[in-house]
Amino acid sequence: MTTINFAHANGFPAPSYQTFFSALNEHITSPINIIAKHQYAHDPQYPIVNNWEHQVSELIDYIKLTASEPVIGIGHSFGAVITYLAACRDPELFKAVVLCDPPLITGIGGSMFEGLKIFGLMDHVTPAKRTKQRKQRWDLGEDISQYFSHKSLFKNFDPQCIQDYVASATQIVGDVQQLTFNVDVEVGIFRTIPTNLHKYYGQCKVPGLLLTGTHTNVTLPVFVKPFIKGNPSIEQATVSGGHLFVFEEPELTAVQISEFIQRLD
Repeated sequence: MTTINFAHANGFPAPSYQTFFSALNEHITSPINIIAKHQYAHDPQYPIVNNWEHQVSELIDYIKLTASEPVIGIGHSFGAVITYLAACRDPELFKAVVLCDPPLITGIGGSMFEGLKIFGLMDHVTPAKRTKQRKQRWDLGEDISQYFSHKSLFKNFDPQCIQDYVASATQIVGDVQQLTFNVDVEVGIFRTIPTNLHKYYGQCKVPGLLLTGTHTNVTLPVFVKPFIKGNPSIEQATVSGGHLFVFEEPELTAVQISEFIQRLD
């Protein structure tokens, strides 16, 4: 049986991807076991620091605790970056990696973003500012799925993926419904995005697939080119959609990934 370790995007707990997980199970012909930590960076043992160093350790420790064999690491956005870095640090834990639209800050962009960190300007170039202003609580009778379906971030989501997100990312506390992903954690992750990826070039020895959305505004070609050049074991492909294509096109994403996984055998 093949074990897949999945790491989520910032702000989206792992069960938000249930529709995608179901599609993977459908399209991968051999038996698979999907493991996924519910949400990263909420354990005080792994506080957020620059370049997501502790979240890489959090992922590595989770795999060591949960998996009995090398895994295929799949990650989306934030989760894709920590999956890549974990495979560089502990390659024996991985059979392959699939990186779905990671925020790659490479080349001269690394120096520019490091400067923005130093001067406290990351909120102007990441979703951190918008995250701080986002609504966190709703009345018990309010339809949260309907609320999110009208938001620009979710407008292209598969409807079931919105349902999955609401089911996994909200809870009832007293007389309100509220988000479970801590807003300070989410903002902290945006502010500490890795700007040192170039230091890991050549260290990812396992086969890899970099999947980018055809309309992504995150994984831009100017950043992809040096990353692919520095990681010859990683190939590139595209999926229809934006940065959140895993939610927009869960079926197409699963097909692309299943084809890659089946080629490994």
